[in-house]
Amino acid sequence: METLKTLIRTHEDWLVDRVLGYAHKDGYTKYSSTLREPWRESICVFSKPLFELLDQAGTSKDLPGSIGENDEPMTAFAIEEARLHRQRGVPLSLFIGLTKSYRKAYIDLIIDQNYPKETEEKYWLFIERFFDYIEVAFCTRWTELPEDAALQELEAKNRALTNEKNKYLTIFESLNDPVVLLNDNGKVENLNNAAAVLFGGAGIPGEGYYARENYSLLDRQIGALIGQPEQHYRIERRMETIHGPRTFDIKARRMLDVSKKFIGTVLILSDVTEYQTAKRQADAANAAKSAFLATMSHEIRTPISGILGISHLLRDEKLTSDQKNYIEALAASGQVLIDLVDDVLDYSKIEADAIELNTVDFDLRDTVTQVAGLMTLPAERKGLQLTCSIDTALPSQIIGDQAKIRRVLLNLTSNAVKFTSSGSVTLAVEALDGDLLFTVADTGPGVPEDMGQTIFQPFVQNAGQIGGSGLGLAISRKLIDIVGGDIGFESQEGKGSKFWFKVPLIIAPDQSPRLVENTNTPSIRPLRILLVEDNPVNLMFTRAFLERDGHSLQLATSGEEALDIFHCEQIDLVLMDIRMDGMGGIEAISLMKANEDADKANTPILVLTADLARTEEAICIESGADAVLGKPFTPSMLQQAIAQCLSSNSRITCAADRTRALQNAVFDETLVRQHKAMLGADDTRKIIETFEAFALSTIAAIETAVELHDTARVSHLAHSLKSSAGSIGLMRLKNAAESLQKLAERADQERLPAGLAGLLSARDRAFAALRGSDLVRSLSSAPAQEV
Repeated sequence: METLKTLIRTHEDWLVDRVLGYAHKDGYTKYSSTLREPWRESICVFSKPLFELLDQAGTSKDLPGSIGENDEPMTAFAIEEARLHRQRGVPLSLFIGLTKSYRKAYIDLIIDQNYPKETEEKYWLFIERFFDYIEVAFCTRWTELPEDAALQELEAKNRALTNEKNKYLTIFESLNDPVVLLNDNGKVENLNNAAAVLFGGAGIPGEGYYARENYSLLDRQIGALIGQPEQHYRIERRMETIHGPRTFDIKARRMLDVSKKFIGTVLILSDVTEYQTAKRQADAANAAKSAFLATMSHEIRTPISGILGISHLLRDEKLTSDQKNYIEALAASGQVLIDLVDDVLDYSKIEADAIELNTVDFDLRDTVTQVAGLMTLPAERKGLQLTCSIDTALPSQIIGDQAKIRRVLLNLTSNAVKFTSSGSVTLAVEALDGDLLFTVADTGPGVPEDMGQTIFQPFVQNAGQIGGSGLGLAISRKLIDIVGGDIGFESQEGKGSKFWFKVPLIIAPDQSPRLVENTNTPSIRPLRILLVEDNPVNLMFTRAFLERDGHSLQLATSGEEALDIFHCEQIDLVLMDIRMDGMGGIEAISLMKANEDADKANTPILVLTADLARTEEAICIESGADAVLGKPFTPSMLQQAIAQCLSSNSRITCAADRTRALQNAVFDETLVRQHKAMLGADDTRKIIETFEAFALSTIAAIETAVELHDTARVSHLAHSLKSSAGSIGLMRLKNAAESLQKLAERADQERLPAGLAGLLSARDRAFAALRGSDLVRSLSSAPAQEV
């Protein structure tokens, strides 16, 4: 009999489903519970005495021939169940009928197991006799209570039920959030006091339950809130109330009634009008802050750019030793100012979650040696020995966020050189338990013990150390968090420090060099260059840099003047400033690229800007620029930017962080190459085909959701599209989806259509890029789907 007990114990949910099915079919749910858990408890109630009788019977299939006063557990079970159901007003006939649903469910369970015939008959007979005794016991105990006593018991139970109903009705009426109950036809069946006050009621608690008022204001808006296929969903809607338009976060859920007596929907309305207003104000403040920072960055960088540019020119003059020292001090001070501006801007971006993970294949050794090379001259000037050690067992090509790794390594190395007065700085890289471990050790003053917990917090500086913003280590920790790594340090005051960070080690499948910046000065033939710059100092040193390299120049100080020269002269390259009086650089670039003469329209354009914000770069590339170089720049940086701009058909940024350009590319093939290397051409082709179908259906659904003003659905769909597009390198489509998602999250109905238009434009470019990609064509001869 243990087998039968185990079977019943492990099939409680099965029995519940079967009993509910019979109860619905036979009409026995009128007085039953609406929730599933009481039904499961009832299975346990039946099974408990059944298990005890099975233990008494042992291997026998027989039960006692009769049941008496002392036949436990049957007697106790019958007394309790008869009392409970009688109190609820359940007729004996209905209760016996429902019991038969349980009998059939237990027997069905036995039959469903396909036991041998003898075993099945044995279990079946035991269940039949058990329920026979149950019914006899119920009838016996049911009729033992005198009529008057039964009525008194029923009245007492009814009073208790009325009190229970009133308690829950009072709770319902007392809820702060408006709650509306809809029937299965979507009509208002009841609403609490908070909802009644909003939609035209008298404000009397209980009026929605006891005296249905006219809520026409609510009735005519209900249709827009229902009709979703999901069992529960969440939407945001602006609704008319007697107090004027209000915005609500609406949570909807179908009734949890397994008996199907109460079929309908519960709506809970949370008024988010003030929250949305505050959020818009906060977004406006953030936008104003970002605009301010961008403006200040530009305004500060522009004169610093002039200082550094002129200092580069002066270095080539015949100077006395003192004059050379003055120039070096001037340049160093300018660089410190640039570093401070960069730190403040970067930390602002991190705080606003505006920096994302951007993984690429890159050469580990080149990246590390570039950092060491940048710090060699500062170390030599202080008489420090700078050494670099890279484990020879490490692979050359790895996958990771090169820009962030390089930035953190540069921060740590720069700090070590800056704060070490004598001795050495050692940079090392090795593998450790599946991670890449970078360490920067120095012989400097060390970190005091009391700063151990605060050293990575913003604006914290070691006492006695001068220079810096106090943001470098805080930025480094944030960047390492983004790449999924860890950062820390070991230090002994007076003897030096060792700062370290580790990131996941992912070996690139293709070990060929990729996206490696050329640190050598390129050789460029003399060009006819149109230089557009309105700042006289920047114009002076940029002109000097270019003329020194043999280029011939046409000069313009406004967008209008630049267009006149562009149309009339033969130009090989345009160097364009962005912020100018009158026509700005963005508009001028767009008009140049729209030139009817195809040769002129294809003239390379290199933007020179003091605003290195990601959005500014994106705007430049979107307008038609071929490359972006951040101010201030050195002669060699300008030469490299020009060389890259002339040699590449793809649009790239030539600023120090080149990888950011990939975030704005229509199609970065790096990820598809990785998929092909790891999964093979066949699976990679299927991934792209699956994405194409998904993107088309998702964007169609987004269009519908925008028309319906369903911002929650727009946000959900745009998030899915963003993730999918990014996974195959369609970065501009990913960015457009992300922008639309943010508009939807802010419920910015005014700008949603523009966001959708941007998404559709990005979609067209993405599919065109897929169709035109040699890499994608190499996966299959089948063309990409048309949009």
